[in-house]
Amino acid sequence: FSDIKIRKGSHRLSVEYDNRETGERRGYIVIKDKNRQSTHPQLPLTNRWFADMSLIRFSKDGFESEVSVTAGVAPGVEKIEAVVFGEIEFAKINAGGAIVEKTGERDGANVYLITAGDVKKSHGTLEMDIKPFTGYCGGAIFPEPMREICGKGLVNLCDVSKTGGLESYSGMFVYDKRVDIRKEDGKRYLLSLGNVACSCKVNINGKTAAVSCVPPFEFDITDYIENGENSLSIEVANTLCNHYCTSPSPYSNYPQDASSGLIGPVKIRVYR
Repeated sequence: FSDIKIRKGSHRLSVEYDNRETGERRGYIVIKDKNRQSTHPQLPLTNRWFADMSLIRFSKDGFESEVSVTAGVAPGVEKIEAVVFGEIEFAKINAGGAIVEKTGERDGANVYLITAGDVKKSHGTLEMDIKPFTGYCGGAIFPEPMREICGKGLVNLCDVSKTGGLESYSGMFVYDKRVDIRKEDGKRYLLSLGNVACSCKVNINGKTAAVSCVPPFEFDITDYIENGENSLSIEVANTLCNHYCTSPSPYSNYPQDASSGLIGPVKIRVYR
C-alpha cells in the first residue's frame, strides 16, 4: 500500500489476497502509524510486530467497549497477577470484594495485582470487567496467562488439570497430611499412591523416603514411620504439556498428556 490519510475514529477496511500463481488467498496485513515510534520487544513465541505501539489495531469482529471475564481459580488463591491490553474496571474473587492495583506496564499492556478479600480453601472463581484498548478483543486482550499466588488449599485426589484455575499449570503440587499409625514389630508398611501424574517425591517426618517417575508408585516406608502420629508430604510434578496448552505446539501432546497431580487412591498396606 502507499501512504494514506485517515480521519480520527473507526474505519472499515477491505483487503483481498490473491496469489495468481497458486490461487491461494491467505496472508497477513499490518498497518503502521508513521507518527508513532516503532517498538520491537524481544519476546519468545511472538511475531515481530507483537506489542509494537506504532501499529494500528483492527478486528474483523469490531471493537468491544467492555468485556466481562469469568475464570476458575486454584484452591487457596490469595492474589492474581493479570497482564491486560486494557483497564480492569472491576474485579472480585470468590464472589467477594477484591483490591485491584495497577503495578506497572509490560510491552504496552497494563499489569494488575488483584488481591482477594475472601480466600477460599477450595476452588473458586474470578470475575472481571475490562475496558480493552482500541483494537484488542477476545483472547488478544490477555498477552500472557494470569499468575495465581496461592496459600494452602484443599483438594480431593483427582486429575487437577480438569479443575478450575489449574488447567494450564505446570509445576509442583504438594500434598500434606498427618497420619496416625500403630506400628507393630515384625510388620512392614507399604505406601501405595495409585495413579500419579507424573513424578513424585515422598517425605515422611521430614525425611525423603522415595523418589519415582514410573509406576507402580509403591514404597516400603517401614523405616521412616513412627508409632503414633506421622507427617506425610508428597510432592508431585507434572510436565510442560499443560503450560504449552496456551501456545500452539506440535510437541505438547495436549490434552493427551495433561493429567496432573496425585490421583490416587492412596493406601497404606501392612504385611509380614
